[in-house]
Amino acid sequence: MELHLNPKKTFKVLLLCLVFLLIANLAAIGFRYLPSHPVFNALTSVTQLFDFNSERSFPTLYSFLLLLGASWLLFIISVFVKRQKKGHHYWLVLSFIFLFLAIDEALMIHEKIMVYTRMFLNTSGYLYYAWIIPYGILLIIFCVSYLPFLWRLPQTTRQQFILAGTIFVIGAIGIESMGGKQFTLEGEENLTFKILYTIEELFEILGITIFIYALLGYLRPKAEHLTIILKRKEIES
Repeated sequence: MELHLNPKKTFKVLLLCLVFLLIANLAAIGFRYLPSHPVFNALTSVTQLFDFNSERSFPTLYSFLLLLGASWLLFIISVFVKRQKKGHHYWLVLSFIFLFLAIDEALMIHEKIMVYTRMFLNTSGYLYYAWIIPYGILLIIFCVSYLPFLWRLPQTTRQQFILAGTIFVIGAIGIESMGGKQFTLEGEENLTFKILYTIEELFEILGITIFIYALLGYLRPKAEHLTIILKRKEIES
């Protein structure tokens, strides 16, 4: 079986998925403000599966799959680069980082880290989501150590990586910190907080989507399609 991955077409499909999830999330928020009625209550229960702020939801599953996909593409690139003996370890480490981020998204590891960090440092306000402190420190270390790697990339890929990373970090840390401040002021049942976590998740997913597009473009810079051939191994009787 052959799987054709065209960077532009894949990017469009991923964007359409993001638009659908965004609309469903807005519907989930809107239904909360409807008067109590059996029909409205049923719709509210269903649409909560698309709420960006829910842990067990389709957006969380989608983010997990995107991060896992990015990890897989990074691993494939590391295999190709290893054959050329050009610093494949950078790509391999990136693959493991995105694998961890995928696991984190599924198991909410940062939420557990947040509890202990908040207790230890007694944070609130913009640092209410205290996980941004240890993750932010690791991000700075990562950016500094990966500057040479980034500089050696083709210009288009480098620009796309920077764009994707900037959008993702603005959402994951910047908007998240604003949401933490709003949460400490008025709790989670206010429209401003809902808008903030919507923008946060939107930026995170968009950042990963652009990153996947960049990876596909880097894999096959001169080919229209990336073709993956899956073969079934026959078992001898």
